[in-house]
Amino acid sequence: MRAVRVVLVLAVVLLMALPVLAQEKKKREGKRGGGFDPLTFLLRDLNLTDEQKAKVAEVRKEFGPKLAEVQKEMNAIYTPENRKARAEAEKAAKEAGKSPRETAAAVREAVTLTPEQKEKMADVRKKMEGINKEMRGKVMAILTPEQKEEVEKRMAEMKKRGEGKKREKKAE
Repeated sequence: MRAVRVVLVLAVVLLMALPVLAQEKKKREGKRGGGFDPLTFLLRDLNLTDEQKAKVAEVRKEFGPKLAEVQKEMNAIYTPENRKARAEAEKAAKEAGKSPRETAAAVREAVTLTPEQKEKMADVRKKMEGINKEMRGKVMAILTPEQKEEVEKRMAEMKKRGEGKKREKKAE
C-alpha cells in the first residue's frame, strides 16, 4: 500500500514538472548557438541513478549562475564591430555548409581582438576554467569508481581534441 502511494506521488510530481520542463526546452531552443556542454558529454551513457541525477542537477543549479556571469563578462569584451564580424562569419560559414569546427575557425579569423581584449579574454577564460574545475570535482564526488574511470577516459579524449585545436591555431 505504501509503495503504491509513493509511486502515485512520484507520478503526480512528474506530471506537474513536464510543462515546466517543456517551457525550459523552448527557452533554450530560442537561444543562439546552443554550444557544446562538456558536462553532458562527460556524463552521457553512464546510467546514473535517480539519486545521482538529482545531485548532478543540484550542482548544475549551483554553478549555472556563476557560469552565466562569466559568459556575460566574456561577451562584454567584444565590441559591436566584433559582434557584427562574428555574426557575418557564422552566417557565411553555415550557408556554405561548413562543420562546427570550420565555422569556429572562420569566426576566429573574422574577429580581430586588440591586445587588451585578448588579455581580458584570457583572464575570463581562466575564471571559467576554475569554475568548471570546481564543478567537475563536485560531480566526480557523486560518481561510482567505474563511472569515474569512464569520465576520466572522456576527459582525456576532450583534452586530446583540445590539443589538436591548439595546434591548428598555431599553424594559422
